[in-house]
Amino acid sequence: MNAFDLALKYLSYRPRSEKEIRDYLKKKEFSDKKIEETVEKLKYYDYINDKAFIRFALEQNKLDHYGRRRVIDKLKKRGISKALLEEAESMISEKDEKENCLYHFKKIYKRTQNETYRRRIPKIISYLNTRGFSTSLFKPLLDKIPHTASTDTSKLEDHLEHYFKMYRKKGYDGFELKNKITKALLSRGYDYEQIKERVAIKLEEC
Repeated sequence: MNAFDLALKYLSYRPRSEKEIRDYLKKKEFSDKKIEETVEKLKYYDYINDKAFIRFALEQNKLDHYGRRRVIDKLKKRGISKALLEEAESMISEKDEKENCLYHFKKIYKRTQNETYRRRIPKIISYLNTRGFSTSLFKPLLDKIPHTASTDTSKLEDHLEHYFKMYRKKGYDGFELKNKITKALLSRGYDYEQIKERVAIKLEEC
């Protein structure tokens, strides 16, 4: 199959940037001259057009709801020029950015609702950052998350009982038992002072 027909087949799956076409044909071991000829022919028939590719990417993002930074990074990896990247960035409104952030915030908020506050917040931050949102954008949402001590305490008791039985069964006692339980609970994100108090009470009861 010649370079032009191969490029058309590659384009049949989804729109491609100019760089993607060049990289693909180079991978297929076509010469630089043949690649240049093929790219120019594709441009002539408007089969590749980086401006149109940007519009496609932005339309696609209406389904993905990602943040501006992730969209721009993805376009950058596709070889879109700096000038066109700036143009693309200006096409993403602040309103859309906030709505997209809220969309993902609701998802991770629900997914982490049974986590302790201390363990939950880093997960939410990481989730939103990887989806292209700036901390300044979602900080107001984080500030509304309650420090639900009552829920944390309830979960703490369940985990304390679990680790107490597990480490007692393994033969730990005294200081070693206390140390093992404390480390396990700290890894789950519970507050040290809260752990210290509850573990002390639990061991006194034994």
